[in-house]
Amino acid sequence: MKAVCKAILLAMTIIVAPPALAADAGAKDAQVKDAKAPTTAPASAPAEPKNANEAVKMGGQAIQAGKQGLWWYMSSLICLIVMFVLKAVKVLEKIGRWKYVILPVLSLAAALLAAFQGGVTVERAIGVFTTAWAMGMLEELVSHGILGKAHS
Repeated sequence: MKAVCKAILLAMTIIVAPPALAADAGAKDAQVKDAKAPTTAPASAPAEPKNANEAVKMGGQAIQAGKQGLWWYMSSLICLIVMFVLKAVKVLEKIGRWKYVILPVLSLAAALLAAFQGGVTVERAIGVFTTAWAMGMLEELVSHGILGKAHS
């Protein structure tokens, strides 16, 4: 259990640290940024790509988001691309119960990181975690990933 918690914390640190560090470095660059470039991510959270074409398109969106300084949104897109790649190369089928930890953590991280782009209030964070989809991901994480219950 302790190893699982450490792995989750490490994954979240890797996902969240680059945007935070880039935000510090990007604060100076923000003054020089082109005024025409949009400064907010799209209103809706991105969805996981269904095929390789969508994944490539999402990769292009992540690059554009990075160029515009939308570090949280870029991180969200990268989480979704990682999920697609893990499923496409069939890694998740080989790791057994860990897929019930990895997928929910990446899904919730993508949703929360997309929400961070617009500035997260307590109400918005609670809204992300109380949606039916997020509750399903949390249930998957706890029941099948951490507790190891079999699907019935």
